[in-house]
Amino acid sequence: MALSKISLSGNGVENALPVTLGGTTVTSASDIGNLRKIATASATAQSGIGSIQITLPETYKSFLLEFSAKPETDNAHLTCTVSTDGSSFHNSTNNYKYGYQHIYANSTAHDVIYSNGATSVEMSKDAGNNTDNAESWNIIMRLRPIDTESSVKQSNNWTWEGCRFDGSNNFREIRGSASLEATYVLKMNKISIAPNTGNFEDYFYTLWGYYDG
Repeated sequence: MALSKISLSGNGVENALPVTLGGTTVTSASDIGNLRKIATASATAQSGIGSIQITLPETYKSFLLEFSAKPETDNAHLTCTVSTDGSSFHNSTNNYKYGYQHIYANSTAHDVIYSNGATSVEMSKDAGNNTDNAESWNIIMRLRPIDTESSVKQSNNWTWEGCRFDGSNNFREIRGSASLEATYVLKMNKISIAPNTGNFEDYFYTLWGYYDG
């Protein structure tokens, strides 16, 4: 049953507040505010999962994606592509620009990886697949589709940060950003995340949306 009011009690006084949010009915306390959980999924001990595709609903301004995964084989790189039609994913030459950094925990070294025109976005280098050592990728992505109400030219873009453990159980911090080529003027509405080789064995994700009501 939908909530029609929120009661606030204190000092012997109770006030009933009407509940509305952009014309959307509030059915639980989690609906209050502009950050809402959209989807969550997980699976372990899988085989043959080459990619994970996540829909980005039109009604949200931007998104926060919490994502963790372990590849079936060591030394896979984590990649992503996006769709603007909800079905096909952009994977042509020069579709993406990106840059990211690995900061090593066991030395002063770091890696800088970038491309000024790629068929997909690389978000992380090697991850291991040893469960006992917690080898995996663990990232948070902030996805910002084009704001179609703005008169300023934009691009679909996203940032991410997190960490990985590789096949030797080395810890690496990750920070990066990417953009779909600015000639694409439609909003991105789906993302596909995949290892560059092999498949996922375990994965966990939760998608949150910033509601613009």
